[in-house]
Amino acid sequence: MDIFNIISIISEWVLSFGDSPWAIPVLILNSFTESIFFPIPPDALLILLSLKNIELSIFISIITAISSVLGGIAGYYIGNKLGRNLIFKIISENYIIKAENLFSKYGFWVIITAAFTPIPYKVFTLTAGALNLKLKKFIIASIIGRFLRFLFIGIMIYILGEKINSFLNSNFDLITIITTTSVLLLISLIIFIKNKNKLSEKL
Repeated sequence: MDIFNIISIISEWVLSFGDSPWAIPVLILNSFTESIFFPIPPDALLILLSLKNIELSIFISIITAISSVLGGIAGYYIGNKLGRNLIFKIISENYIIKAENLFSKYGFWVIITAAFTPIPYKVFTLTAGALNLKLKKFIIASIIGRFLRFLFIGIMIYILGEKINSFLNSNFDLITIITTTSVLLLISLIIFIKNKNKLSEKL
């Protein structure tokens, strides 16, 4: 059995709690652990529960965001305690090196991007701790990125209701590409302005 089959089985198992009284606790656990090691993002279960409880969709998305940020903080501390060498045993060395390079260039903005987009957030939570990125900056960036990501889903479901299901199924890849590109362009613009201001100060 390859890794993709394993992930598919785990994903189906998580979604099987959609009709269970344990649905919200499982969503919270899914969101928390996904920020550290769990391979399945909470988005699918969040959408499923929100569609079943449209009037509570925003509340459910807030719970998801909070538990994800708390998981991110836990991941930060784990990374900080384990250190760089031990993290290599948990996450691919290639991912860690790429994350380190991004941190050295963009820091705060990398966390926002990872927290908001499909980029594996867990890689950056552990690496941020291992590299001793300022905890306050990490938490602020995580809150911004995670709340933007999950609240967007909750608000869209609250407004569009059942229509959102077919819309997401038909356009998920396009939405992801547009959203990720928009965030990256915004971050690039902010970094450009910051660098331009620094250059002006030197002159």
